[in-house]
Amino acid sequence: MGEALTHVPDNEIERIRQVGRSQLAVAKELQKLEKQIAGLTWGTGQQVVHGASFSPGNRAALAEFCHLTRANPVTHVDLLGGKWYLNSNFWTECINQQAGFHHFVQRDISPAIEAGLRKQADEILARAAGETNGRAKQLRDRAHALEDEADEMGTTRRGYSPRETATCVVETIIYRFINAAPLDAIRAGTITDLDPYLVEVKGCNWAGGMGQSLAQQRPPKYDPIGDANPSLTAHTRSLRRAAVKAFSAWLDAYDRQITRAEDIMEAEYEILQDDAAQAQEQRLQPDEQQAVATGAGEPAAARPTNAQPLPAEGETLPTQATVPVVTEKEQFDFKDAHKRLFATLKDAGISEDGRKLWAKDNQLPESTKHWNAAHYDKAFKILVDPTKAIVLEGAKLMGLDIGDLSMRLLGKDRPSFLKDWILLRDELDKLATKSVAPQAGLDL
Repeated sequence: MGEALTHVPDNEIERIRQVGRSQLAVAKELQKLEKQIAGLTWGTGQQVVHGASFSPGNRAALAEFCHLTRANPVTHVDLLGGKWYLNSNFWTECINQQAGFHHFVQRDISPAIEAGLRKQADEILARAAGETNGRAKQLRDRAHALEDEADEMGTTRRGYSPRETATCVVETIIYRFINAAPLDAIRAGTITDLDPYLVEVKGCNWAGGMGQSLAQQRPPKYDPIGDANPSLTAHTRSLRRAAVKAFSAWLDAYDRQITRAEDIMEAEYEILQDDAAQAQEQRLQPDEQQAVATGAGEPAAARPTNAQPLPAEGETLPTQATVPVVTEKEQFDFKDAHKRLFATLKDAGISEDGRKLWAKDNQLPESTKHWNAAHYDKAFKILVDPTKAIVLEGAKLMGLDIGDLSMRLLGKDRPSFLKDWILLRDELDKLATKSVAPQAGLDL
């Protein structure tokens, strides 16, 4: 005898309908993207790659990538080293939409640029040796200026500790308004001196020359995108790093989602390449019977169910209000948490010998091998919250904006680690000692 049928509540039926409509909308959007990708081309001259030449699996993977990152495949995606990546147009649009953004500049500080300046200075000095009087002095002054510029460039580059074999190193400086800046008055033109309200946020990244260091890497590391076009890649990566630092309050979470999408894309790319190789090996001879392969073997990881839809026509890229929601489980990185914990313990003055005793006193497992996400969360609260509370209360009493204070002292719009909160606490102590509180984060 069969089981009796049960009544499905109306609200459950409506929920199922909503899920179905949402999935249908996503499927339609992906189909639209795949058709768009098929009509695109990347590169120039003999290096042109047509989207129509991609396999269906590759087009589907790129469509998923654009859907996850909310990128426009026409203007935001480049193809280098046989792989796709988000170009500087994408990051430029992201930061252009932030209310506090003013402008950014980028500077190539590569070893080759420094060497070029020194070579130019030597050539000018050689010319000066054949001149007399005023002309010789002008040439020597010009050569010395170039040498000074080369010295400064080398010092700046070494300060970022780039990989020694990197062929292109780029510094990005983003100029953004402090949180307390009177933006309405600035836009209206009643305030023309912007210097008191602008801060610099610097970032640097590099590319190229990875192939030279493969033998020293364990395990070996590859960067086909960076090696294919070091300058373009370094400029993009540098802008991305500076953007995340300048607008960390909202871009941190979005950057993590993009990184996950890139990881999925990387895995999808490798799997598709393997599938293509296997298909080539298994290709039938002309006199053999034709076979049909399906795409059922594509990885489930490449089909996330929580992807955010692409902007509708006329809609912009995500701002703080539209950053994709990422669950705590998806965000948590045990390896990163472990590194942050030991750094935080050190900043708190807890020695290596005292860590187990500290954990025991706070009802935590003595070994982090037995820790879960809740344990790390509890530990960070115990270590950071007391100093954080002192800083927030002190800033409130002095009428300071914590975001402005952080930008002035840390170069980012919010503290991230215990050492950041300690620096802010010490600065507030100094200001309290002077008994003179500056205006809302200015002239610190």
